[in-house]
Amino acid sequence: QENLNDSKNLMKLYKKMLKYPKLIISKVCGAAIAGGCGIITASDMVFATNTSKFGYPEIKLGFIPALVSTFLYNKIREIDLRDLLLTGKIVTAIQAKEIGLINQIYSVNKIDNAVVKFIKKIVQETSPNSIKETKKMLYRLMNVDNKLEKAAELNAKNRQSDDFKKGISNFLDKQPTNWLK
Repeated sequence: QENLNDSKNLMKLYKKMLKYPKLIISKVCGAAIAGGCGIITASDMVFATNTSKFGYPEIKLGFIPALVSTFLYNKIREIDLRDLLLTGKIVTAIQAKEIGLINQIYSVNKIDNAVVKFIKKIVQETSPNSIKETKKMLYRLMNVDNKLEKAAELNAKNRQSDDFKKGISNFLDKQPTNWLK
């Protein structure tokens, strides 16, 4: 029950982000891995530095990226989704942009100005109500409510597996996991 409650709390955060009536803009200056990558996936716009890295390495820890997969599926092609989620590989900002995970790439010294410039342009050129209504529409079109509920259950169930316990224990002990043993 504790695992299910934890999964449902994360699900509520993702739902809130996806439904939020204003644009959610993420700025990544470094690594967005696992939960951090989930946050950017639920964001509307993602700006990153050219040195940023992205990935969902849960599979390497004996875990599954159940919640994020429900809306990542709508964001990138299935072939890229499978590559990221089934290998746990980490991709560069260029690769992330190529697959549609992020929107823009800037150098570290230019990203702040780029985000501010983008925000000013959005505020001047777009209707707040239209953004709100478009986000509502997109959320409905994604049809993720039931999928997120099921994913939260899968997430909680997976946390009880021996692989998860082994992977998390090794991760916390900063030890590599040999899945052949």
